[in-house]
Amino acid sequence: MHWIEVANELESYLRRGDLAYCINHVSQIIRTLPNSPFHHVLEVDFTNDPVEVAGYFDRFVVEQRGRVPFAAIYTETNGFYINPDLWFFDIFLCPTYGGHDNYNWLSDCRTYYEPSITLTGMESLQAVYQRIIDSGVYDNCPPGSNPEVERLQVANEFSDLLVVLRFQDLIRRSASHMQQVKVPVLATSHEFDFIYEVDPSQS
Repeated sequence: MHWIEVANELESYLRRGDLAYCINHVSQIIRTLPNSPFHHVLEVDFTNDPVEVAGYFDRFVVEQRGRVPFAAIYTETNGFYINPDLWFFDIFLCPTYGGHDNYNWLSDCRTYYEPSITLTGMESLQAVYQRIIDSGVYDNCPPGSNPEVERLQVANEFSDLLVVLRFQDLIRRSASHMQQVKVPVLATSHEFDFIYEVDPSQS
């Protein structure tokens, strides 16, 4: 099964905010795959303090309130899968909120806050990603030409999806500590349309 198919199947659970189900489901899929370095994703999680993460969002909102009108906040990690040396996330203000049917409205979101927050706790998994990149195992390997590499790629992709879910869960855990955020917060990773939403005012 392709990771995109799984992500599509999980969409309704994501909309309901059932990240526990999503994380468990993807974890179970990884456990059924042939053992790979990417199985290490099952042993790690982000360790950032949710209170500190919430404070980051609150400071952002306080600084920009009155300067820039916004109806939602969007946050994403960097492209962690190709940048294993540093995993971090940024936050963006969105002038409108357009829901989940079409994400074109996210292109209007802008960041007005320079400091990024480094994501901690998964450094050992980052090292796995770095080793795979350095090995060049995916280079010059057309689809279907090497079953062993294809199996590694499948584990890699499901590891990516679980990392995204772990980040979304960090935002979920942080939302209840946000004091100044009164709009929906949408969270994912760079170039992923698999987007989680939480409203801190309802937490």
